[in-house]
Amino acid sequence: MGSKSASVRAVIARYVTLWPRNTFAVGARPTLGALENGGRGGAGRRFFSCTTASMPNERPVAKQTISLRSLLYHAIQAAELGGLEVRAVRDSGDLGTRSKSICFNPVTLGDQRSHLAMKGTLKQAFPFLTVISEEDDHCLNSVVVELDAANQVAPSCPPLAFRALVPADEVVSVRDVTVWIDPLDGTQEFTDGQYDYVTTMVGIAVKGKPVAGVIHLPFSAGETYWAWNGHGISPSLRSLKAHSREADQRSSQIIRLAMSKNPFRAGTILRFARKAFEDQEFELVPMGGAGYKFVQMLLGNVDAYLHVTRNIKKWDTCAGHGIVSSLHGRVTGLQGEEMDYTAPEDYKQDCSIQTGFIGALRDHDSLLTGCRRAG
Repeated sequence: MGSKSASVRAVIARYVTLWPRNTFAVGARPTLGALENGGRGGAGRRFFSCTTASMPNERPVAKQTISLRSLLYHAIQAAELGGLEVRAVRDSGDLGTRSKSICFNPVTLGDQRSHLAMKGTLKQAFPFLTVISEEDDHCLNSVVVELDAANQVAPSCPPLAFRALVPADEVVSVRDVTVWIDPLDGTQEFTDGQYDYVTTMVGIAVKGKPVAGVIHLPFSAGETYWAWNGHGISPSLRSLKAHSREADQRSSQIIRLAMSKNPFRAGTILRFARKAFEDQEFELVPMGGAGYKFVQMLLGNVDAYLHVTRNIKKWDTCAGHGIVSSLHGRVTGLQGEEMDYTAPEDYKQDCSIQTGFIGALRDHDSLLTGCRRAG
């Protein structure tokens, strides 16, 4: 046990210093004893390792409910805390990059530490909430993040300023809610130093339908975009809505489509777009990161987001889908299929979106007609 204890203590000493000091962090480092005692320290402190934060989702009792306003507030907290972890790893100079599979699919310490901060925040507030993260199976148990439960706002009472932005609440059965998180969207770009493409995301679905989303850009002035369908949107999106009305009046006839910047997919996307929009002028705009593409659509820099292959997951799309739906846009499969975000029985097998998709804030129906033709 002695050598194991020394090894774990060394890893903790290295990684816990990456956690920035703020109202959710405690300066003292966790001890091995605290980790071995279920991850609990003194004075409301909790230490999240990949074992505690990736715990199986326990099914709640039938009568347990959840406030969606409180969940949204904690989702915003989670995305922003994850962003702090991503920035801290970048600033440390050691990304700790390794591959998830034989075909190089990178995962970094930024992915893992953000995963712990985000899922830990949500699980600390709502222990029985179903939270599915991209990094549930790709996190090293040696990585530890400390959260301060004593300083966290109680789930039942978000701050007054937030309640002013979201005046009405909605309470639903916690069994009906699935949260999809992407702790670091744009990992390849992160390893390449293209930080503007990086986002942290939380998507909230009720009975399979995306009702709210949060997208945080840790390297773009720390901006966070969020929306809950029929209840409220972030101040940054309110200003964008006014801007989008002006853009509608002067919009060009060229359809600008966000697409993957992966050169191996470019030919497939171009062939599809030529069939789908043969009677219209279009421009394909390569970008990294699903979250970044959704944000560029919100900003009006592109008209739609087109994805034609099956390599994307629901944690890549749920947050953006929730925001677009809240702004009266649509995201559907390329043949008009509705995307279901219900927690799958085996999430390892059932998280892919098999249909491709087209998302737009305006004119989705006409775009979908073309996609069906290209089918």
